[in-house]
Amino acid sequence: MCPTPHPPPAPVTGEANAFYATLRGYSAVISSVLEQAATVVESESSATAASATLVQFSNFKESQAKERGFLSGTLALPAAQLDSIPKRAFADLVVCVHQAKIHESSLQARQRGAQGCNPTQHEAATP
Repeated sequence: MCPTPHPPPAPVTGEANAFYATLRGYSAVISSVLEQAATVVESESSATAASATLVQFSNFKESQAKERGFLSGTLALPAAQLDSIPKRAFADLVVCVHQAKIHESSLQARQRGAQGCNPTQHEAATP
């Protein structure tokens, strides 16, 4: 009795490319919404610091969501698919982590400013 032949394996790039395309598509839509919100806040003559902070926080939150989406997506892929993730995806992740750090620093600076602290005085007082 001959063993039953197995069907040929699916192309290894299918799931990895689908994951990356979905992540990029979703991120593009959210980026567009955040850009529009920032434009509205900046164009209003009565834009408050609170509104600007909310826009900054939204950008920070989106950066965190992209990181989480990338890591969750890659962990969900079969091990054989990991090498098929486009190199651009890893570059995007590095940029995303950098942007998250920028947004976090900006939010921290806003918080210090709202508390009436001079950043250099605050940093000097921090152990």
